[in-house]
Amino acid sequence: KQVAFFGGEPLLNFEVIVEAIEYSRLKKLDINFGMTTNGTLVTEEIADYLKKNNVRVSVSIDGPEDVHNISRRYKDTTSTYNDVLNGISILKDREILDILEITHSMCHPPTLRKIIKDTCKLWSRVTCTCVEGQKDAPFHSEIVRGDRLKVFYNEMFDLMVEEKLEKSSQYTSGVFELFDALVSSYKINRPYFCSGIMNRVTVSPNGNMYPCPETISGEYCFGTVQDPVTPEQFDQIRRERLHGFEKQNKLDHYWFSNLVDTCVVRLEDISEESITIDDADTISECLEDLIFRVASIQQKSFQLDRHAIGT
Repeated sequence: KQVAFFGGEPLLNFEVIVEAIEYSRLKKLDINFGMTTNGTLVTEEIADYLKKNNVRVSVSIDGPEDVHNISRRYKDTTSTYNDVLNGISILKDREILDILEITHSMCHPPTLRKIIKDTCKLWSRVTCTCVEGQKDAPFHSEIVRGDRLKVFYNEMFDLMVEEKLEKSSQYTSGVFELFDALVSSYKINRPYFCSGIMNRVTVSPNGNMYPCPETISGEYCFGTVQDPVTPEQFDQIRRERLHGFEKQNKLDHYWFSNLVDTCVVRLEDISEESITIDDADTISECLEDLIFRVASIQQKSFQLDRHAIGT
């Protein structure tokens, strides 16, 4: 029911976006459309079309100009920042801006508070995620690991608590989902490495289909959009591929395996019996610290409630 145009940069081929949307309208398909863009190619004409078709747009921006330009310059090294701000402004005027997305890497300053606070001045909904990937990835030096990962989780948690205590209209995503899992009164069951792949299909530019954007490689491909199959056959083929993403007992040696999703790019030494998670010790320490902090907050809240009842 949802189609998201993702890149790379989807506006480099806006004609395909238009064709996909027009096709869905022609077939009277009930689809909600979204798009993630770097914002540099947004024009008033493009935004008018997106508005007309109720396309919600997310924009990638990594913070104030000096931080943003670390990873997001034009090919000739000039700044993209003002063009991104212009794109954001156009989308805001048409009320189709959904969220601003910060990508945090080892190339960026370690302290996130100012970066996020400055970005929040542009829009009320901001998300911040870390660069992940395999050790041999061409961008391996940017992957957030070790102590930097701890700093990320601690600072994101502090910001989230501030927003909750202040009952702020601001929404900074990054650890909200984890916090909700920690305080949930329900037992969590995560049968797959990543729960997101259960409801997703990723189509590459050449038409190949994969479970998610992180699995675009030959071993994960389960067909193409040109394959002459029925919806029932498609679902069966896809589920057969997803069977390989079932955790079964392969992560039972990690105490946190049922608490959080594990991106497939962090999985190592895969065998039939066991799987290793890259940087698992750091992940464990981060989660232990967050659990302690959540428990401390709940304890203080409980004590305040008791005091209020007593008075």
